[in-house]
Amino acid sequence: MRTRERLADAVAGQPGRLQRKQFVRSLKETAVRAVVTASVTFAVGWVLKRMFENSVADAAKEGAAEGAQQDVVEERKGPSKAPYQ
Repeated sequence: MRTRERLADAVAGQPGRLQRKQFVRSLKETAVRAVVTASVTFAVGWVLKRMFENSVADAAKEGAAEGAQQDVVEERKGPSKAPYQ
């Protein structure tokens, strides 16, 4: 008996070809589920990252536009009479 078969028998708890096949099949199914879970997690994380980057870029554009608009309004008012300038 090969080492892999002995290991499968020990983990499965029962000797025999059918039990080994079921054990190996369950390992393969678990591996496939792990790959799917990792892929979905990566995709969701990537989408969230892109959404965050876009919202930060939009906020920066809005802030810059508001700052420019405020500068124009202050220029129209004339020099400021603040005591500490």
